[in-house]
Amino acid sequence: MEKIIKGNIIYTKDKDQFELFENGYIIVEEGKVKLVTNEIPELYQNVPIEDMGNQLIIPGFVDLHVHGSQWINTGIGYSKELIPWLNEYTFPLESNFRDLDYAKENYSKFIDDLWKAGTTRACIYATSHKSATKLLIDLFVKSGLGAFIGKVNMDRNSIPLLMESTN
Repeated sequence: MEKIIKGNIIYTKDKDQFELFENGYIIVEEGKVKLVTNEIPELYQNVPIEDMGNQLIIPGFVDLHVHGSQWINTGIGYSKELIPWLNEYTFPLESNFRDLDYAKENYSKFIDDLWKAGTTRACIYATSHKSATKLLIDLFVKSGLGAFIGKVNMDRNSIPLLMESTN
């Protein structure tokens, strides 16, 4: 399926050069960007146009694996293997997400950091707390970012506050 998106487009072909197309067009074929241009080629003259008006269209980063509750731990514990790192830093931290005020404060900061980094979509692990996971979903809906969010399920290799029965 083909479509054309019209708007003010800015992107970088390489790290040192911005490209700007005022009232430009993005030609999309089979879900992939085929061309960014100021004029629609004759081949695409009959393709429907989605006009975004004066909105700025920029590429976004899609993070396919991020733990929303663990962003606080970014950059710590690099000297540890995974299980010791989880036991010392992550599991105690994640147990705090049973408190919805704590969860809201930290998930809100997490979403702000995604915005600042240019992340527009993400696949996110929450924690094993159903209420905090629902809260994260609600915060994402309000944020304007897109996400697939999943509740974590653990029945072993964790601390009791985070484990659930598989029954």
